[in-house]
Amino acid sequence: MNNTFEEKRAVDSLTGVHTRKWILNTLQHALDRNAIVTVFMIDLDKFKIINDLQGHHVGDIVLQEVGKRLNAMQNEKLLFGRIGGDEFLALYYGDNIEQINETGKQIKSAIQKQIIYDSFEYEIEASIGIARYPKDGNSLTSLLVLADYSMYHNKKNKIEDHLCLLGSIHKKVQHKQKIKELLQSIDYEKDLSFRFQPQFDIRNGKVLGVESIVQWEHERKGVINRSEFLPVAEEIGTIQYITKRLFIHSIAQIKEWNDKYSGELCMNLNVSQSCIYHKVFFTNASAIIKDYGIDPHWLGISLNERSLMHAPQYMRQLLAAISEMGITLSVHDFGTDMITIGQIKELFINRLQVGTETISGCEEDDNKFQTLRGISMLAKGLELKTAAVGVENAEQYSLLKELDYEVMQGDYLEKPMLSHEFEEKYLICQ
Repeated sequence: MNNTFEEKRAVDSLTGVHTRKWILNTLQHALDRNAIVTVFMIDLDKFKIINDLQGHHVGDIVLQEVGKRLNAMQNEKLLFGRIGGDEFLALYYGDNIEQINETGKQIKSAIQKQIIYDSFEYEIEASIGIARYPKDGNSLTSLLVLADYSMYHNKKNKIEDHLCLLGSIHKKVQHKQKIKELLQSIDYEKDLSFRFQPQFDIRNGKVLGVESIVQWEHERKGVINRSEFLPVAEEIGTIQYITKRLFIHSIAQIKEWNDKYSGELCMNLNVSQSCIYHKVFFTNASAIIKDYGIDPHWLGISLNERSLMHAPQYMRQLLAAISEMGITLSVHDFGTDMITIGQIKELFINRLQVGTETISGCEEDDNKFQTLRGISMLAKGLELKTAAVGVENAEQYSLLKELDYEVMQGDYLEKPMLSHEFEEKYLICQ
């Protein structure tokens, strides 16, 4: 009877595969015995869309079917566990490259067969990352971190070979871990500095505003690129403190400039998904604006397209409040995801902003050119402004001007500058 009870505790009640606790304990026991093993981290693509649009009941049906398929594959060399939500972990005894890749293909094939329920067909895909003991990691934590990073790398780059670039991925994971450790001791007042990149009105060549760009100057490591530390900060939750510092410094700066030179420059700030989803964001932002007494029209907030795709209801209310204050709302990197026209309207967006990913190579790539033209036409139809951020050369500038993009920013026009450099060149001399 006790054995039956223990067996039940080892099985996930929804999917029928092993529980997180059981599979991780089994992995740890394998490591304790120095067994040669491979960890597969499995994430279900498109599941969130089904779960959000069709409801949790249908989502549960999909997870149950995936569980059945994975259970059917289990044998003495391959075990499965659900580690949370739509993520599963497979424990494979062995590290032969060909066998690992073949096992990964079999797992993907099993998951990606259509799921039919209530006369509807649902398509699920899987992204898989792997890590091997002892070749890639020497502890349970290091294996899970590496497999998880490998999975997201493969998802982003649509890589089918699960061992592809594993060595370089391992180095990236180690570097990411170092960034995490450094972030634990960051001094937000002392270590963060800011650069300002002008945004130009292409119709008359005047500076309309600037984007405030945060930079981390570590006392021992020197300048750490924002593309390295901002994603890690978002992952571990410190992005909110960085964003707060960005707001305070940038709002103080735009107040100083506009008061001193009787200007109407706009300070543009990129805000991450995790910050804008946080319910206290509006309260904090409003308090900073009130404390400094600036005109809200002097501030612009840019959000990425993905953060708006599945915006919860409270976020819609938050964006409405921000818009009512007079703050400009932009969608940056527009055209890289699938936000709908309806969402653009109901989220109070004022400006569509294309980024480097879309602009780069547009002078040679007709698909990118057509995308840029389509976005410009869409903006006109919706009576929205357009901006191009990341202009790298004269050809791109001419093309975007021809397509009637109103605002441009990029190293071709002006590189990010220190505050006194911007003031001397664009304010004192005007």
